[in-house]
Amino acid sequence: MQHTTQTIQVTALWKATSKLFAALRIVNSWLADNANNRQKRGHEYRAIRQLHALDDHLLKDIGLHRSQIESAVLTGRVDANRSYWSMR
Repeated sequence: MQHTTQTIQVTALWKATSKLFAALRIVNSWLADNANNRQKRGHEYRAIRQLHALDDHLLKDIGLHRSQIESAVLTGRVDANRSYWSMR
């Protein structure tokens, strides 16, 4: 009888431990994703700040209008409605 009780207790402990580790893996994954997103936002913010520091002539040389900076940094492309040639 004692052997069966111990087996049931070990099985219950194993199940609880497995659930705990699964929850910890989810939390760890969420924290890692959050840290990566914060780092990415930091890079984007610096790029936007540096591009805003350029004068309009330099922005025009690289094919950007000041109003396109955020969109270009965040999406990786320039708004198709405002091409380089329409800025001339």
